Amino acid sequence: TSALVARPSPVTWIELREDAELVNEGLPKLAPLLQYNSDLQQLLSQSQNILYDLNGEQQVTLTHDTEGGMFPEVIEAATFKGLECLSICVAICPTEGLWAVGMGGKWKQREQAARLALCLAFAANTENVEGIDKVSANFPDFVILCDGANIDIGPEDVQKPPPSRGGRTHTTPTLPPTIAQDMNNGTQPTRTLPRDTPFWIEVPGVEAPNELIGLPPEAMVISTD
Repeated sequence: TSALVARPSPVTWIELREDAELVNEGLPKLAPLLQYNSDLQQLLSQSQNILYDLNGEQQVTLTHDTEGGMFPEVIEAATFKGLECLSICVAICPTEGLWAVGMGGKWKQREQAARLALCLAFAANTENVEGIDKVSANFPDFVILCDGANIDIGPEDVQKPPPSRGGRTHTTPTLPPTIAQDMNNGTQPTRTLPRDTPFWIEVPGVEAPNELIGLPPEAMVISTD
């Protein structure tokens, strides 16, 4: 645990281009990439148990790309973030529409890293409060890893806002930084927002557009160049 706290986070959020193959398949542009680190070995060995608590028995595919020919858009996004281009393993959960990347020199290292990175993607997006609470209690190092990746999953951070107009109860999402879209089509005066700083917004029910009906009023926004 002390090594995780003292050292920089091994997690990097990468973003694909709009025309990337994975995006065309319906996956989000943003995903966590985890570089193998020997300090994480105990946590990496627990990644399958963590993933089960968050994901149950849903299908997960793990695809190794040792030369960068299968997922060139992922390598491009990693390079853009200043990462050394090592062999990667891409983990995808099709049913949840989530994916993540593990990077490492050896097959087992990058597969474990990919699985643990997918756990981060689930932790950032899941509404499975029971699973989050279980993981938080049983794997404290994972909580520290999430904290370093800007994902809050501590029990004290899990909240249940009032049901939305659609009647569905949502947990307050703890999402990683995402790219916010300009929804005013240029009809509103431009306001300066803090760059690369995630913050929460809430849309009043009476002002919500039709596209947001049935969704929770809270969302995380980040403004970037």
